[in-house]
Amino acid sequence: MTWEEPGPPPPITARDIARLVKRRWPLMLATLIAVPVATHYLTRRMTPVYEAKARLLIESPMPVGLPSSLQDIFRGASSSPLDVEVEKMKSLSFLKEVGKAAKVTDPPEALLGKITFNVKAPAPILEINVRASTGKDAAALANSVMRLYQTSVNRDADAKSDLAAVKLSAASRKLGAEKEAATRAVENFARRMGISDPGVIFSLRAQKTANVRSDLEEAQKQAGILQTGIAEAKRQAD
Repeated sequence: MTWEEPGPPPPITARDIARLVKRRWPLMLATLIAVPVATHYLTRRMTPVYEAKARLLIESPMPVGLPSSLQDIFRGASSSPLDVEVEKMKSLSFLKEVGKAAKVTDPPEALLGKITFNVKAPAPILEINVRASTGKDAAALANSVMRLYQTSVNRDADAKSDLAAVKLSAASRKLGAEKEAATRAVENFARRMGISDPGVIFSLRAQKTANVRSDLEEAQKQAGILQTGIAEAKRQAD
């Protein structure tokens, strides 16, 4: 009994393809019609998503953020300045103002899922990505975030400036009061001493202090000379 290796299959000809198409043309036609129709139907049913982006370059230096938790303190970690700003913009109060400015009906919790913030390194760039069902809403939300953030930064700067002005004014008033008290004390002292010009007393005291200091320096020099003489006498006696 002998075994023969099967040969290659016969080649497919155009006649074979024509017979296959003749037998399966209803299925092929149905597939060609069903796929575009189903795709169009599903596309129409899907909610369109529009995206808007905004970038903010932080040029002015910002203060270093404080540790966000005790664990960060133990680990030696702290929040970067941009991270602190991102957390401010993620707050529900800020997002509520964004919704009002953009005139959208979504609650702040929903806006938190539509607005994302990314920090680009090494340049201090804050990127804001917004997704919405219409291009108008996406653009309005992105613009509102930028405008409100700029307003918030300006408001904080004005508050810090006002606080610095208040502190400076208080320090000036305190310095003026201390100066007046010192002037009254000097005048009372001069009146008790029967001196018309208090400057004379301070001048005499300054001169006396200078004389005492000069005498002390001279005495220190003489003491050094004496110690040297004593040491030399001891050396000769030995």
